[in-house]
Amino acid sequence: QKELGTLNAKLNIYSAEIVVLNTDIYILNAENANQAEIIDEETKALHKAYYVIGTSQDLEKEKVVEKKGGVLGMGKTPELSNNFNESKFTQIDFTETVTIPVGSKSIQIITCHPTNSYRLEKEKGMVKSITITNSEEFWKASKYLVIVKK
Repeated sequence: QKELGTLNAKLNIYSAEIVVLNTDIYILNAENANQAEIIDEETKALHKAYYVIGTSQDLEKEKVVEKKGGVLGMGKTPELSNNFNESKFTQIDFTETVTIPVGSKSIQIITCHPTNSYRLEKEKGMVKSITITNSEEFWKASKYLVIVKK
């Protein structure tokens, strides 16, 4: 009887420890899920990139680009505006988007992107799209891509 009482006491202690351990597991799982969500959100933020396509006049009117340089109003080239209108850009995840449709006779890329990190897909004398061949390299200098249709 005494031994049975001792064993029951130990069993109660072990049961209480199991409850504590199960609670700890629940808390750790919740923290793990929270951390995974934070990591996912931060990863998405790191992979955000933006692009806009339009004529020089349209992009200038939308306050995305401004023309600089030149002499007496001649020879000015479009550049990304210092206070550009971000709402005119299309947001993408650069790890998932590798093709950007263009559909223009010719284009000029205003922002800085290494020429060896993309190629122009041409069809029937038109630039059909831009294929990004090295995303990390392409988006390293700028998370913004401005394409002027000509």
